[in-house]
Amino acid sequence: QDLSKASLDYLVAYLVPEAEATAMKFAGKLRSKWGFKVEVMLGEAKPKKVFTYSEKKNVGSICFFGEDEMKNNSVKV
Repeated sequence: QDLSKASLDYLVAYLVPEAEATAMKFAGKLRSKWGFKVEVMLGEAKPKKVFTYSEKKNVGSICFFGEDEMKNNSVKV
């Protein structure tokens, strides 16, 4: 995939409901602090659905928040 032609820089998705607020806050920082084009996939998402959607939207990178990321205060890109 040619990342120079990405219509979105990042797609942020969360795999568990308790990660929603963290995902929204992270997306906001990507937008406001660094000026990236970011979309948040609302609702708990299965990875396959996220990857399919990201291909259609031509996303540069995907950021996942799941149980492990919440425990470790991290994000999986």
